[in-house]
Amino acid sequence: MQVLVFKIKIRLHDSRSLKNKRQFVKSTSTVIQKKFNVSIAEVEDQDLWQLATFGISISGNSSYHLRSQIFNIVKLIEESKENISIIDSYEEILTGF
Repeated sequence: MQVLVFKIKIRLHDSRSLKNKRQFVKSTSTVIQKKFNVSIAEVEDQDLWQLATFGISISGNSSYHLRSQIFNIVKLIEESKENISIIDSYEEILTGF
């Protein structure tokens, strides 16, 4: 079994308040969780209205499958809203469980 841990930081250019940001975070998290069956949470920048940082974890047997899932998740995030940009991302695959 392998576990992929992924962190992605997003800039929300159109966000003007924490309420706008939280709407984006909640709706995006719900869609990703239901569509890809992953664990996802906002892990940093909770009080900054133009930044959102998601932590995502996926388990599986194939690193190829895990990376393709992350590719599809990033694609969904990019297409979910106009005027967002990915600032940074990090991934690590943990093995040997």
